Formats: sequence, structure tokens, C-alpha cells
Amino acid sequence: MSLEKCQNITSLNLNLWWNNLGADGAKNIGMSLEKCQNITSLNLNLQGNNLGADLGKNVRKSLEKCQNITSLNLRF
Repeated sequence: MSLEKCQNITSLNLNLWWNNLGADGAKNIGMSLEKCQNITSLNLNLQGNNLGADLGKNVRKSLEKCQNITSLNLRF
């Protein structure tokens, strides 16, 4: 949830692979990213967290709301 406080960042590299993130953690990341509307470059690595297809779709839907992203590297 701390990510929500960084609304002015333009570039983010978030590597949370093999972190036992769980469904709630990934959902919170997605919702937080929605509030970071200034991000233009995002590297998001959530590999190895067993998020499942539905949760992956939810994160992608959140990212669709980030209209300013021009460079995206997403790993599930």
C-alpha cells in the first residue's frame, strides 16, 4: 500500500518474484498502481507467486488504467 504514496514516480522496477505474495498482495499492488498515473516505464516481475490466471487478469486490468505507460515488462 506504500506504493500509493508514490504517485509522482515515472519509472518503476518492482521485482517480487518468489515472494509468496498471494492473491491479496497482488490485488493490492494492482490497485496501488492504478493510482500511480505518472508511470511511463514499468517492469513488474511477479513470477513464482502462484497467482493464478484470474488474478493475473486483475493485475492486467489495473494496468490498463495506467494510460501513460509506454514501456511495460510484465512477468507472471
